[in-house]
Amino acid sequence: MLDQVEALEAEYSEVESRLADPEVISDSDRLQAAGRRFKELDEVLAVGRPLAIAHGDLETARELADMADGDDRDQLRVEIAELEREIDRLEGELRTLLLPRDPNDGRPVILEIRGAEGGEEANLFARDLHEMYLAFATIHGWKIELLEA
Repeated sequence: MLDQVEALEAEYSEVESRLADPEVISDSDRLQAAGRRFKELDEVLAVGRPLAIAHGDLETARELADMADGDDRDQLRVEIAELEREIDRLEGELRTLLLPRDPNDGRPVILEIRGAEGGEEANLFARDLHEMYLAFATIHGWKIELLEA
């Protein structure tokens, strides 16, 4: 997994230099694509960099634990356990971030909610459902536009 982080770090630097290239800046499509990729890589590396640091800290703690004795060894064992938990958490986050993205992510959606048959109960349910979706979209920071009431 650390090899992937290193490869993404190299790609991040390359995309960053592309964003400063005058040819890319003059082409809005290329600039937009590079900006999107830069943002994706930035999100992944926000987890990947601390993961690499945690791996280094874990290796150092293990080496010190081999040489330590008594209370120092016990403290290092506690630190090693904490680092292992942190590494597991970061690796889980990184795996999620590295999953291929759906090409439809970020595209607009039209959601229609109707009471249909069922009278007033169905309309009350539709209203509750509408409010639930509005709250969900607001929490995620999505733009909401009511087309028809």
